Amino acid sequence: MVHTNYIVNPRLAVFLSTLFWGTYWIPVRQIEILSGSPYFSSIGFFIAGGISICFSLSTKGFVRALDLRNVLGCICVAAAISLYTQGILYTSIANAVLLFYLSPVWGIFIGRFFAQIKFTVDRMSAIVFGLTGLVLVLGFGNLDMDGMTGNVMCILSGFLFAIAVTFFNSGRAIGTWYKLVFIGPTCGAFILLSSFGSGEGVGITLDNFSWSSGLWIILFSTVWVTLPLWLIIYAVHALDAVKMGLGMMFEIVVSLVSAAILTQEQITLRQILGTILIIGASLVDVFGLRFWNFNKHPKN
Repeated sequence: MVHTNYIVNPRLAVFLSTLFWGTYWIPVRQIEILSGSPYFSSIGFFIAGGISICFSLSTKGFVRALDLRNVLGCICVAAAISLYTQGILYTSIANAVLLFYLSPVWGIFIGRFFAQIKFTVDRMSAIVFGLTGLVLVLGFGNLDMDGMTGNVMCILSGFLFAIAVTFFNSGRAIGTWYKLVFIGPTCGAFILLSSFGSGEGVGITLDNFSWSSGLWIILFSTVWVTLPLWLIIYAVHALDAVKMGLGMMFEIVVSLVSAAILTQEQITLRQILGTILIIGASLVDVFGLRFWNFNKHPKN
């Protein structure tokens, strides 16, 4: 991992990003309602890429090439965000955010494969907590496909995010805006490609455009894409996948509270228990099983 001087505390950057990621579902669903197309949000990612180019041109060394690990990290982040963006249209907010936050559990397996991280009692406990939480969130014996497409998208999103952080950790530390120039348009492209895979077609025409949908696209591309993406990508060279997941967990609170207030979405007891176990999985992996470790610094 590369150590350098940071203009913003990486943990603070991650925490601030959760305020935007926690309400990310609002513009995504609003854009889909106003435009009539689940793929209309792709425009916001292309705009975010353009904004990132403007900031990149104002910094030194814009032509400095991304190394392979950073490129792979950008592709995985773009795939993760595009899957999450589509997933929250096809499942509940609670399921979407909770299933994404299994990423620290996947980070343990990925760390074992790429960095030879040992499977300790704490890490094995974290895996058990996380996977039990997964079963609770999805429901016992619930094999119907209602919302399952969105659930699978959000699980894959969390897995790809954990892989992305692993690539960024081992890659060269370069400017955040350079990564966003790559990530933004790639997100948009992935969402458009998913429209062909679904057989529905893009469904974006002039009839989709209105003052309302245009305003939401602008807000989405700036407030909910460019800003939180900059904050989260800025921090990836300082924090590993588990610590990133832990820092972002306030998003769960923001998402569930905002969904309960704005959509009257009911959170079941089963989902609450799943939430506790999924959050507990990250806490156990970072701090250990013993409760007195929680006022100490996280483990390396």
